[in-house]
Amino acid sequence: MFGFDLYNFYSLAPSLAIVAAMIVMSGLGIRFIRQQMAKDAVINQSK
Repeated sequence: MFGFDLYNFYSLAPSLAIVAAMIVMSGLGIRFIRQQMAKDAVINQSK
């Protein structure tokens, strides 16, 4: 019933790729924002 079917994979693969890309992009975005916040904190402390 739950066997691997290549036809089902073709319809499922684009959705999985989009979900994976959004997870990766969210992680990179969070990391970028944290780095920018740290830079801003350093700049504000030196004023």
